[in-house]
Amino acid sequence: EPLGPLNENQKEVLRRMQNSAKRLARMSSAMFELSVGRHIKERPNLQPGDIRECFEQALHEIAPFADDKSISINLDLEPCGDRLHFETGRIEQVLINILDNACKFTPKDGAIEIRGYPFFWERRSAQAKLSTPAERRLKAVCEPNSYRVDISDSGSAIPDEHLYRIFEEYTSYGGVRDRSGGGLGLAICKMIITQHDGRVWAQNRESGPLFSFVLPMRRSQPGLNGGNDY
Repeated sequence: EPLGPLNENQKEVLRRMQNSAKRLARMSSAMFELSVGRHIKERPNLQPGDIRECFEQALHEIAPFADDKSISINLDLEPCGDRLHFETGRIEQVLINILDNACKFTPKDGAIEIRGYPFFWERRSAQAKLSTPAERRLKAVCEPNSYRVDISDSGSAIPDEHLYRIFEEYTSYGGVRDRSGGGLGLAICKMIITQHDGRVWAQNRESGPLFSFVLPMRRSQPGLNGGNDY
């Protein structure tokens, strides 16, 4: 405030500008990583963290987009202790990108539902879905080895033939209502989650599309360069 005091509205505008600048910086860095990722395999700086703080920052950043369309956002996160390790800025970027995508395709007065919970992840499976009652009973007795986040919206469905391509690089939208491609935002999500040894995917439900990802829990503190100590 070298030019004089600021009121609360002015401070809020400056905070949003600062967050937008940080978001652009992260996005440009991630785009560079996509361009060189085939040649340089970078590991994230894994540290124990509270994923709720990542959600709070992400929700703060996408609030203007949700408010403009009167979209309601419901957040339900279960705790997971200190076994979850991640790079905070990168996971924030994943959440912002997925939520931004959800806001873009959710109609006015629509809804976005967010749920996070400890989860048993069968790593051999192409997706971390539970498909049959027998599998649910089997996995119910298994100790959670990951943390799963589900983000659903009330927007249009993703064409089935594009569900497995929506996180691919350079897959772009064909129009304002077309969800056949995710653009660079979802490609960056896949890159970051893969760097964290996790998995991200999308599926359609009757209520609308569902985007999910899992992050592995760690049994012990990872090394400085990260580790696969699950």
